[in-house]
Amino acid sequence: MKLKVLLFALGISIMAQSCFSTKLTDEEISVKKQQLEKAVQAGIWRIDVDRCTGFAGKIINLTGTYYLQMQGDSAEMRLPFYGQTNDPLLHAKGGVDVKNNITSKSIKATPKGDGWEIKFKIASDFEYYDVKVTIYYDGGADFYLFPSNRSDMSYYGTATL
Repeated sequence: MKLKVLLFALGISIMAQSCFSTKLTDEEISVKKQQLEKAVQAGIWRIDVDRCTGFAGKIINLTGTYYLQMQGDSAEMRLPFYGQTNDPLLHAKGGVDVKNNITSKSIKATPKGDGWEIKFKIASDFEYYDVKVTIYYDGGADFYLFPSNRSDMSYYGTATL
């Protein structure tokens, strides 16, 4: 008898989860795509970073306020750095903290059609960075940072428009 009650409760729980799931409708997906396209084309978006891949491929969960923010033709990055550097001044500096105008900006749809790829270059006082950003329709985002005097880094987070 206890087994039947347990199985019944489990069945009800599974049915309730499927009924109240937060799956997006086609209309909601279409609206999100339009919002994302407008924000990307205007160059007004922000990625709040919660994970990164450091040197040797180790994934690091971050606790702090780290971000990449685009405002038209300028960008601001406040990011941790867990890698190797070729310049002693940069090693002492620590993370990446840059706010400057960008150059060589390009925007295109992802090959799978599930978001947008944005590439640009930005310089600081000590080095320049090639940045490749992917913002997905579901709000997820990742980007790769290719510094001129440090090892490459990958970052993951959530895009806000």
